[in-house]
Amino acid sequence: MAKILVVDDLPANRALVVTLIGHSGHQALEAADGAEALALVRAERPDLVISDILMPTMDGFEFVRQLRSDHGLAATQVIFCSAHYQEEEALRLAEACGVTQVLFKPCEPQDILAAIEQALTQIRHQPSVALEHSFQTRHLQLMTDKLTGNVAELAAMNRRLSALTDLNLQLASERDPQVLLANVCRGARELVGAQYAVLCVVRKHSDGAITCTSGMDPALQNGPVDLPMVSHGLLGQLRAERRPHRLVNAGGDPVALGLPAGYPPVHTAVIAPIVSLSFSYGWLCLANKQGADAFSADDEKVLAILGAQVGRIYENGILYQEIQQHAEQLQVQVQQRQRAVDALRANKASLRRAQALAKISHVISGPDGAFESWLDTLPDMLGLDDSAMPRSARDWVALVHPDDRDVFRRHALQAAHQGARMDFTYRVVRGDGQPLYLRQVMEPLEDEAGRGKLGRWFNTIQDITKEKRAEEELHESDRRFNDMLDKVEMISLMLDCEGRITYCNDYLLSLTGWQREEVFGRNWFDLFVPPEMSDVRSVFADVLADRPSAWHYDNEIRTRSGERRMVHWNNTVLRSVGGQVSGVAALGEDITARRDAERRIKRLNRVYAVLSGINSLIVRVRQRDELFREACRIAVEHGQFKIAWIGRVDHALQEVVPVALAGAGAEFLMHLRRRLWLSETPREGESLSASVVRTRQSVVCEDIQNDPRILVPQELAARGVASTAVLPLLVAHEVVGVIALFADEAGFFDDDEMHLLTELAGDIGFAMDHLDKEERLNYLAYYDDITGLPNRTLFLERSGQHLRPREGAKTLLGMGLMDISRFRFVNDTLGRQEGDELLKQVAQRLQQAAGDAYDVARIGVNSFGIAVTDARDAGAVALALDGLMRACFDAPFVLGGTELRMAAKAGVALYPMDGADAETLLRNAEAALNKAKASADSLLFYTSEMNTRVAEALSLEGRLRDALEQGHFVLHYQPKQHLASGAIAGAEALIRWNDPRRGLVPPAQFIPILEETGLIYDVGRWALRQALADNLRWRQAGLAPLRVAVNVSYLQLRHRGFIAEVRDAVSHDAGAAAGLELEITESMVMDDVQHSTASLHALREMGITIAIDDFGTGFSSLSYLGKLPVDTLKIDRSFILNMASGPQGVALVSTIINLGHSLGLKVVAEGVETEDQSRHLALLGCDEIQGYLLSKPVPAEVFEAQFLQTLVAK
Repeated sequence: MAKILVVDDLPANRALVVTLIGHSGHQALEAADGAEALALVRAERPDLVISDILMPTMDGFEFVRQLRSDHGLAATQVIFCSAHYQEEEALRLAEACGVTQVLFKPCEPQDILAAIEQALTQIRHQPSVALEHSFQTRHLQLMTDKLTGNVAELAAMNRRLSALTDLNLQLASERDPQVLLANVCRGARELVGAQYAVLCVVRKHSDGAITCTSGMDPALQNGPVDLPMVSHGLLGQLRAERRPHRLVNAGGDPVALGLPAGYPPVHTAVIAPIVSLSFSYGWLCLANKQGADAFSADDEKVLAILGAQVGRIYENGILYQEIQQHAEQLQVQVQQRQRAVDALRANKASLRRAQALAKISHVISGPDGAFESWLDTLPDMLGLDDSAMPRSARDWVALVHPDDRDVFRRHALQAAHQGARMDFTYRVVRGDGQPLYLRQVMEPLEDEAGRGKLGRWFNTIQDITKEKRAEEELHESDRRFNDMLDKVEMISLMLDCEGRITYCNDYLLSLTGWQREEVFGRNWFDLFVPPEMSDVRSVFADVLADRPSAWHYDNEIRTRSGERRMVHWNNTVLRSVGGQVSGVAALGEDITARRDAERRIKRLNRVYAVLSGINSLIVRVRQRDELFREACRIAVEHGQFKIAWIGRVDHALQEVVPVALAGAGAEFLMHLRRRLWLSETPREGESLSASVVRTRQSVVCEDIQNDPRILVPQELAARGVASTAVLPLLVAHEVVGVIALFADEAGFFDDDEMHLLTELAGDIGFAMDHLDKEERLNYLAYYDDITGLPNRTLFLERSGQHLRPREGAKTLLGMGLMDISRFRFVNDTLGRQEGDELLKQVAQRLQQAAGDAYDVARIGVNSFGIAVTDARDAGAVALALDGLMRACFDAPFVLGGTELRMAAKAGVALYPMDGADAETLLRNAEAALNKAKASADSLLFYTSEMNTRVAEALSLEGRLRDALEQGHFVLHYQPKQHLASGAIAGAEALIRWNDPRRGLVPPAQFIPILEETGLIYDVGRWALRQALADNLRWRQAGLAPLRVAVNVSYLQLRHRGFIAEVRDAVSHDAGAAAGLELEITESMVMDDVQHSTASLHALREMGITIAIDDFGTGFSSLSYLGKLPVDTLKIDRSFILNMASGPQGVALVSTIINLGHSLGLKVVAEGVETEDQSRHLALLGCDEIQGYLLSKPVPAEVFEAQFLQTLVAK
């Protein structure tokens, strides 16, 4: 390590060289002139001296001369580092006095380092001590010339600065930005001496640019040229960096600077940014130095000063324009408001208001200071009554602000002494105590000859408070910005190529909490960079490779306490004297607060978006499920929450039931439901939702992994959830639900977010309350509050819908009105509360008995309406109403511990004979009810002829019940023949009623009544068991086994106990199922495909075959036909009869047969009566036939004798 002395009278120059010496690992000493240096050399004996030439007290040459004259110091190495001035003579003098090297300022750091290394490594020699006399002469001459030149340069610089000052004074008074910038462009070109100048600026908050040029000869341009862009190329870069620059452009291409093509050539240029303290507005470029090869450093300094001053003037001009425009706008507005009033007033009043608007008044004072007169606007300006107005200058001084009275007196005395115009500003205190800024112009009054009258003054006074306020605000803005710049703190850092810290400033240490000795030489990445941010090392490698992508970069650093700070880095490469990369220098700005603020604003915006979306949703939603579903969707899509779900509080089950979810699948809620139980006291393992419901307070969790109240921590972590919040949904101060929100950031739910989210939860609770009330109102509009049945309005509406025929709808045939007898007695005796309980029990019994078959409603106080649909005739309507009345009133009612037997009467109106609309039918049913009340009958029709038919239908129902009990039903069998073999393949069991009074009754007369009364289920069960018993008897008698088909009613197939009944019937005989086939119609299956399919599968599993009867008469779906578990397809007899009508009939039957065979079904033709029909069916490939051609249905004994053969023993 060498000891090097740096000698220079300028501290900045010394600091640069000292820094380079320290960076190279040597020890640096400093001296301000030759005399101080000589003393240090004698004391410290340095290895090398780097000295300036021109210095006060003792210059460099005299220093070296005395150094060489001292034998003990003569061998000391010396390097001169001085400005360019008479270089050849300086070199000769330096060589004469034994100076090692001469460097000319400005010089690059690497050149200085190279000179140091060279001087330290070369062999030292002993220069001659005695310097020749000519050296001293030439030395004196050189210094004299240098000083003379410096004097000339100073004079030139003074002239230039004077011209610059004059230019700035001219610019400061200019308010038009375009004129201002044009003057700047022209003045700068003339001041510095350039061929032409280009200036380009932008407004602070606008993309528009202003471009000015000066000295550009149109003859040198190649037609119209484009305007330059303020941020383009080198010019834009210098503007962004806010620094001036000189350059030599050998090619002369203006594009190299960022100017558009077509501009005159630029061989040399000096560029300065036009900046203010707060903004970089643009740049000023001077091209081609006149009278010199290049622009000088002084030119650069002058232009930089001009750019900074113009930037401030330009900014102030813009602010002034804005203030002036605003003032003009206000003035125009006031004038417009007053124009209508001004037209009605006298000219004098108009003039006075105009003067008041201009805030100008005047006072005329006499020689003794007394006020002779003042304008009548002055009292208003001062806020004084006329009686309180000052009468003299002495009185006026009393109004002046105490801090400004000396200023006022000084200017007034100066004006009086000089007898000349005086313009000054000061403050007065208004009558209301408010300060007022006044501008006063004192002018001596002149007589008619133009001579001033001794002692009389015309004082023009203007209220400039507004302008002063604006000026103060502008100054305050400048002050605050300047303070901010003074307090800006940044990290300064140097690393070597291995990432070790070679330098850092105090700000880094104070920011991170480390001491300098603890970090110096340590690896930056190991000490400061978080371990998970391995990509920072690759960025460091890019910086060492000088890749532009790594010049600017953001990353987090760790402090000593473990805190993390986000830093924005500006990186550059450090190089050694030889140009090798030696490390990285970086400036870092701590942007942690800004990043956190941006994140917080982003989070708040997300929550605001959710709040806005929920509020919009509340306006349009009408269903609670939609409210919950859309609220969760908005939270995930607009609020960017990972997951959102809403749960409803079920107090009966004591748990929270999830009802809506977004951001995850249904399996997510399945994991939650098991632990969403509630308790009145805190319990181990309870969820956040349970805590919210119990406390009615929102809960936030920032530790997903370790909080025991989090139910699925692993799944949440896998989904990127870092924090969660659960908020109560309140209705009337009761928790009716919860909303859970899951965020991907820890610390997301701070006070501001929770305040907004609480508002959001309140909005959802409000919407729930609103929907509840709306649903309640809608319910009461159409339903009875006591019984829960539809009211008269809904009953008539639904009945009217039944009257409008449409596909799939039930057709209304009759309307009944049932009235509870002696209901008033219940109310009067037991009380209204028991009467209401009776109505509820009646309604429940009616609903249970009617099911989905009929519409039931409460019409009046004790009357109920019943709409009967899909009945075959008036008798069916009567049977339906009679069945409902018996189901309702056969059993007693229990009211208050007392059993009561009640009765009812009903009136019936039929459609369309008794009315074409629901209102008419109900009115006529009420008339029929009134007749029934006055008679002994419990049910009467509106049309009297119907009563006889109803009586017959009711009588027939009773006889059928007796027939079932007394065994009057019998089975007849009709055989089926196999067409190919002619053998009997099976038989169909058909039910008959053997009435003792009427004989054998056809099925068409009693089967519908069995279905309407529900007896069909019991009769069908008897028929099934009887057919199985007959078949078993035949097999036990040794007769040929065959399959017997039994018809199944749709009521049987729908009955929930039907499958169990069949299983029980066939369980007593191992061969029963194989000998049984159940026939169903296609319309029965299509009414409820899912239920029917399940039932048929169950029957097939028992070994029973299934046949579809009357195929083609219903509305089958071929897609369902292929899926149904059936074995046989029976063609309806109507298709068989149509075969004789022509080819179309035959083709239709052929299509059905082919369809059945393609589905793997056996095809049976019903209603075959002729040999011709049988022959055609055989040709078409039909499997079996059934009909009168073979036999009518006959009793079991006859069928056994005619068609069954004895089983041949084997």
